[in-house]
Amino acid sequence: MHETTQTEPSTDTPPEPPLGALLLRSAKYQSRGQRAATQALVEDGTLLDHGPLVRTLVVDGPRGRRTCDWDRLTGKLYTLGLGPEDRLFLGLLLSLVPVGSHTLSGVEHLTERRLVILLRAIVCLAGSDRVAIGTGL
Repeated sequence: MHETTQTEPSTDTPPEPPLGALLLRSAKYQSRGQRAATQALVEDGTLLDHGPLVRTLVVDGPRGRRTCDWDRLTGKLYTLGLGPEDRLFLGLLLSLVPVGSHTLSGVEHLTERRLVILLRAIVCLAGSDRVAIGTGL
């Protein structure tokens, strides 16, 4: 007698894309400043691992899309247990949106890596696709 093995249909749901990808997808429907700030946040690659920040900043937007609610961050930036450079970087991103009263004068305190990320975000905000950000002056 020949045995047949029956496989049950998979009930596993496909894994959800990374949070950064979801945020970038929803940013397409936001203002240029919000898109630039979201792009910089995702490109940073470290802040989206900070649970208190994600719980404050990321919300379910229209049609269930995960999105950044930058207004929610303004009053809570100093309550999230972030280090000084992280707070500064987020404050500068808030200046792109614009919400709050952060200025770009804090760039002198950023690492080169974050300065390059912020410069790309500013170029995005300006609507330019011809400006290259690289090394040298």
